[in-house]
Amino acid sequence: MAETANIAKMAKKVSDDIFEVFGWKRHLHKDLNFACCITEHKKKTHPADVVFSYQSPVEANRIFINTDLKSYAATTIKSTEVRDAINSLNLSVACANRSAEWRERYVGDVTNYDVHGLLFVYNHDAGFDKNWQKLLADAKITGSKINARNRLYVLGPTDILYLVSVADDIRRQRGSEVLPKAAECNFFYPDMINTRVNHSLNKAATLEILTAPWQVLRYEKGGKDQNVSGSYVYYRGLGETPDEFKFLIDYLFRFQLVGDDKQISIRMPFAVGDASARFESAKDEYWKAHHSLPEFNKRMERIKFETVARVRDQFDETVLGMEE
Repeated sequence: MAETANIAKMAKKVSDDIFEVFGWKRHLHKDLNFACCITEHKKKTHPADVVFSYQSPVEANRIFINTDLKSYAATTIKSTEVRDAINSLNLSVACANRSAEWRERYVGDVTNYDVHGLLFVYNHDAGFDKNWQKLLADAKITGSKINARNRLYVLGPTDILYLVSVADDIRRQRGSEVLPKAAECNFFYPDMINTRVNHSLNKAATLEILTAPWQVLRYEKGGKDQNVSGSYVYYRGLGETPDEFKFLIDYLFRFQLVGDDKQISIRMPFAVGDASARFESAKDEYWKAHHSLPEFNKRMERIKFETVARVRDQFDETVLGMEE
């Protein structure tokens, strides 16, 4: 029992280390069940391992994330296990959106809110080497349908490794004062056709942003002589071909992220060994295909490529057992 509890602490510690950097609030109550209020579920209670919340710049309601934390050894991560966890989470979220007990415990005086679900599948022995997307595709919900108002998200071992690495890099860059403090940074949300982005609220990264191919963290800090502004573009790709870099560069220009004085750093935890060479080829091909003007080339020169240390969070069960 103690061993199981310590392994569960690993997932909690990793989730806290990640989401604080991305502007999420963790609510104090954790590991508390709440009474089921939908008779069709045929359940007495539902779990709420931990609940996070954030204000999305693209939605009026505050978003609460009822999170199910799973910590597995590599050999025990199977589609059947994931499927059962998704089914359970789906029921929990449906109930949380109606439950007065859940609302009183986590929501407080917030009047407009939505509850979504997150399944967080952490591999505590760092041995998972299967195709996560295929495993997830095989883990289909069979017991119940997802309510149209609810959303379920799943972060697997690869996703968590990526986000831990990004969060660690942001902390390191802020610690060395290369990247300014959180108050001077915001995550970029492109204006969408049917959604108006409230840019005053984009300090947090939504789950949609965190599960996207890249995340753009913009910053602006005052210096002794002038302001310095730019973007860190975290990209989860491998960088195996120039085409994927050209697509990313096109995105930066299309949304006017490359200004006359903007510094752009494309940062990759999963980059292959020759990704930097592919990146330089992509810049050259894009410049020739679009603009050969010197002014355009100066902007291209401000787009840099950097690898990011891949962090694999592992915690000793004995040490975790000694923590309060």
